[in-house]
Amino acid sequence: MKQNQTKIAENILLLHNETDFPLEKIISIDFSNEYDLTVVNDISSYTNLTTYGDITYSEKPLFHSITTLVKVEDKYVVISNRPRNNVFFYTMINSLLSISSTLLFISLMTTMFSKKILMPIRNLNYATGEVSKGNFKIQLPIPNDFEMGSLTAKFNSMVKELNSIETLRNDFINNVSHEIKTPIATIQGFSNLLKDDTLSKEDRDEYLDIIISETSRISNLTSNILKLTKLETQGIMTDKTSFSLDEQLRHSILLLQRDLSEKNLDIDIDLDRVQIYSNEELLQQVWLNLLSNAIKFTNENGKISIQLMDTEDTATVKITDNGIGMKAESLNHIFDKFYQEDRSHSSNGNGLGLPLVKRIVDLCGGTIRVKSLLGEGSSFTVELPKNNIKIEGS
Repeated sequence: MKQNQTKIAENILLLHNETDFPLEKIISIDFSNEYDLTVVNDISSYTNLTTYGDITYSEKPLFHSITTLVKVEDKYVVISNRPRNNVFFYTMINSLLSISSTLLFISLMTTMFSKKILMPIRNLNYATGEVSKGNFKIQLPIPNDFEMGSLTAKFNSMVKELNSIETLRNDFINNVSHEIKTPIATIQGFSNLLKDDTLSKEDRDEYLDIIISETSRISNLTSNILKLTKLETQGIMTDKTSFSLDEQLRHSILLLQRDLSEKNLDIDIDLDRVQIYSNEELLQQVWLNLLSNAIKFTNENGKISIQLMDTEDTATVKITDNGIGMKAESLNHIFDKFYQEDRSHSSNGNGLGLPLVKRIVDLCGGTIRVKSLLGEGSSFTVELPKNNIKIEGS
């Protein structure tokens, strides 16, 4: 068999080297009706290998059989003996192998049942107990079994989501507690000072102004929390009307005229005429927040520019200031709830204005981008669709 298979192997190599025949055509040639020729990509499953150049032999002395493997480029031609030349011998061997395999399979199934089936269930039972105790960081290895694997993957996903919710809840409670605690402490302190009958009218008026300011701060905080919570649960924009975006921007500037005058800020306005179909009240909130931030973080005698550019399908609003700017690492967090670059919270604000702006712009189907350099100022660009799902005739 080895000699015959070697001759076939040499003929295959010769045909491959001397002709342009594809490999499939070469193995289709009937070199001998005693051997089967097949093509494989990998021979790692063959054992007892002996290699001579491009020809490799896989021998099984116990069964008096040999398989010859011929390497042709990156593939192998397998030359194996056809079982019909010794039908009884191969039938008997196959029968014995089938019986042995069946017995081995039953034995393995019996010993591995607990590990393969029961162990993942035990792990899941333990992990469920941990979650019930408040451990939302536990994760289980995914078993190979399809049903258990799918169940475990869903369990891991559920725990991750619970962990995210728990983290968000804790952050929310901590931030709200801090934001409310500070003004309440201020109000309490100055209220006690007002009980002093010897206070001058000027001091009394100053303390009252501080109390009014801190009360307004708490009111703005609760109002923004309610607005943001409502918008986060809202999936689509409602109450849309057609209105002039450039007039809305002018109106927003007028509403903040007092703040602009107090800092003697120079305003550069360049507005195209744009008619837009959206929620007028919510967009007004966007411009007031962005302009208030620009005023707050721009030094006296600074400059703020407001541009409105009209394109075929979109309107682009750009609000730029030459104020204090932001650090590069802050740009990745400015739309996070309660994030403030001033970690001491000494400046006015509660870190909810920009998240509110971002959510409104998202609901409008628009985008918001920001560029900023520390000490040089910031620029916010809002791009909005002008006719966002406008109903004909409205």
